[in-house]
Amino acid sequence: MDETVLRESVEIERLASEVAEQTLVEGEVALPGGIREEATVLGCEARLVISSVEPQTDRLAMDGTVVFQVLYRQGDETVRVLEANCSFNHMADMAGVTAQMRPQVVGSIQSATAQPVSGRMRLRGVVDVAARVFSPEQLEVVTGVTGVEGLQTLEQTYALTRHAASGHASALLREEFDLNSQLGVHETLYARATPHVRSVSGGSGRANIEGDVTLEVYHAGAEADVPLVVTQHLFPFEQAVDLQGDAGDDMRARVQVQDVVASSVDTGDGMRVLRTETVLDLEVESFTDVTVESLRDAYTLSGETFTLVAESISCFAGVDSISAMESDKLVMHLPEGAPPISRVLGALLTPTMAGHDQVGGRTVVEGILDAQVMYMPANGEAMTTVRQEIPFRIAFQGALPAGAAVRLVTEDVQAEGIASDRVELKYRMGLEADAVKARPISLPVGVHRDLSVPERSGLVMVWPQQGETLWDIAKRQRVTTESIARLNPGMEEARAGRGVLVLKRGCNCGD
Repeated sequence: MDETVLRESVEIERLASEVAEQTLVEGEVALPGGIREEATVLGCEARLVISSVEPQTDRLAMDGTVVFQVLYRQGDETVRVLEANCSFNHMADMAGVTAQMRPQVVGSIQSATAQPVSGRMRLRGVVDVAARVFSPEQLEVVTGVTGVEGLQTLEQTYALTRHAASGHASALLREEFDLNSQLGVHETLYARATPHVRSVSGGSGRANIEGDVTLEVYHAGAEADVPLVVTQHLFPFEQAVDLQGDAGDDMRARVQVQDVVASSVDTGDGMRVLRTETVLDLEVESFTDVTVESLRDAYTLSGETFTLVAESISCFAGVDSISAMESDKLVMHLPEGAPPISRVLGALLTPTMAGHDQVGGRTVVEGILDAQVMYMPANGEAMTTVRQEIPFRIAFQGALPAGAAVRLVTEDVQAEGIASDRVELKYRMGLEADAVKARPISLPVGVHRDLSVPERSGLVMVWPQQGETLWDIAKRQRVTTESIARLNPGMEEARAGRGVLVLKRGCNCGD
């Protein structure tokens, strides 16, 4: 036989490796004033900025910065801020990764602490990292065979998803806000920014991201009894991102805060103006649905046996994600021996998920809230802070995808003393989670022929095994499915326990 194997190059993508790890970032910086003045930490938080991700052989190198903001007192009762950058360098072992693959990394700070020691501030941050690496691949799949006598073929069509295009951009957002004189702001210390993506739109070559930024700004107070003032602000943003690649059907965006600067000036009319600059790093990826058509199976009715050589691959099939925001509140009890509360000034809340359950269409998350509450004691002492880990339980609308990388954030934090030893914490908690969908497929990449055993003709009764189809029976008996249909009227598919009549012809020349 003059056999010709028809092939087609197919572009697919698979998840090569995925890890979720935790690492520690530590640093130390000098404090103004040296060792002569004792420093007291009032609050500490940090954010992670990932600047580069490099796939290497069997590993993934990540670099960036952990930016610490520490509120503290030193020498007098004035609240000060220390901002310090510590290098983030992490190497994740990821078997099967090569330099040509496409990485995706999301990280967050689980906890941040600061400790003054001998005129220096020791900083410590626990970083959670979720990393994925995707492998784009070209496969030569068998789509048909010609020149083989009596060849029976079964086709297959797979609907898959692959990465189509990506783009990066940086946005500098400048905003001004009026600060009422009644707030008693003396000096702006620092700001925390939380971006939210509302929509991603666009087409070939460009995407447009729309969203909002929530600012939480910390100020030194002008009055001794209110040494810390916290204000909250919200503003929209819109940014275009150029895309490199093919047009995609589904676009997704990730935004991280590169930097945020805040200062305020007295306008001379009893008001202050808050000026902020927020630098956002934006990344957009687009995905497209692709159809892969190939042979699924083949055999001959006569002569040599003919089989397809298949390769099993777990292909990328899209992303399951959930984004939700819920309001919650809880009561924090001061530990024994803590000074009683006169006035609560602010609170820093960092959530960590410990587990979750699905209840109907909702995801119930349980975890620990690292709460730092800053307040003025009733006994006239200086501003102090209580830090506790508080269990929480909150229900979000939607189902959490299996194996998802989860990120929790809190914003719009309101802290109020409801008794001398109790603080009510009100906040909004955001949940962002996504998981890669994979679809196992078997694609033919070659053919194999071998000598066959001569067949004897006759009418036989075949008893199908569980899961066996009429195609499977026809292939095993080397007859056509049409001949089985003629002998078994009304039988649309094989069923275990129900006999199938098959007419075999010893000449192996078909029906």
